[in-house]
Amino acid sequence: MNNFEIVVSCYSGGTPHTHTIVVESSTGVRGASTPTRVRLQYTCPATREALMATFEPPVGAARPFNILKVN
Repeated sequence: MNNFEIVVSCYSGGTPHTHTIVVESSTGVRGASTPTRVRLQYTCPATREALMATFEPPVGAARPFNILKVN
């Protein structure tokens, strides 16, 4: 498993802010292209609201993706 970080803009609670999310992924197939866009649900630590993070994973990252930590 590999970990990587993404930064998402969050508008929960009426005040724009950002979160750094640590994502865990499987190891991709060598020489494969970048996976398609991914949507993962996360909980805003400030408001406890469930939101969606949409991102393009790095080359070499493969499904399944799992959120390890939201800062």
